[in-house]
Amino acid sequence: MELQPKLLRTIEDGHVIPVGGSHERHVDVRIIAATNQNLAESIRKGTFREDLYFRLTRFTVEAPPLRERKEDLPLLIDHFLNMLSVEMGIPRPTLSSEVLELIMNYPFPGNVRELKNIIEHGLIRSSGESTIRPEHLHLVDLNSQNAEQDPASSIDKDDEVDLEHIEEIMIQRAQSGSREQDSSDSTDEEKILSYIREYGRISNAECRDILSADRHRATYLLQKMRRYGLLVREDELRWARYRLP
Repeated sequence: MELQPKLLRTIEDGHVIPVGGSHERHVDVRIIAATNQNLAESIRKGTFREDLYFRLTRFTVEAPPLRERKEDLPLLIDHFLNMLSVEMGIPRPTLSSEVLELIMNYPFPGNVRELKNIIEHGLIRSSGESTIRPEHLHLVDLNSQNAEQDPASSIDKDDEVDLEHIEEIMIQRAQSGSREQDSSDSTDEEKILSYIREYGRISNAECRDILSADRHRATYLLQKMRRYGLLVREDELRWARYRLP
């Protein structure tokens, strides 16, 4: 609330005082604002200023949820398949007719972000296969009495389970003394964890070497494992190295 009067004043007279400055400066900008909140309800509750609301709503574009614009699905699916397959360093798969039917009839409670997660989940589960099939998907039916998971986090939780399973495998191998065995049957994540346990840290270049992967695949795996708490990143950008927490 304390920021809203300042924004309102800037919109009205076009002047700001930069952080650390002592003089006003004129700015000529166009403001595009977006929200998924009910601002009329926020005004009634006193959490959003009515005068700011009317300054921002000179022209309003309503963006309907994904379930109300199914005609956009083919384009979005194609976009996410292209983008994510490049990030993972795998060939771009196709979707089976059964998968397309499931997606077209799905209500998407998590909107476009959920579609991205569904496609990413399918790519991970299909493990580089040429076709994503129904068993590779994870869809949450909010109308089902059996839907007990939080739809906003269900796919991420599945990935966390996968990575926890990797940790369990590594511990079991260490306890059984089998860590020196041929690593040809290890997953990429297992190879990364094994390398860090031996050398302390791993860089993107080292990850590419041990996996025989390109930069996109190595970056995707390291960032994914960091996102789920298996790795901690040191430094930034090209100098980044990863270690165990």
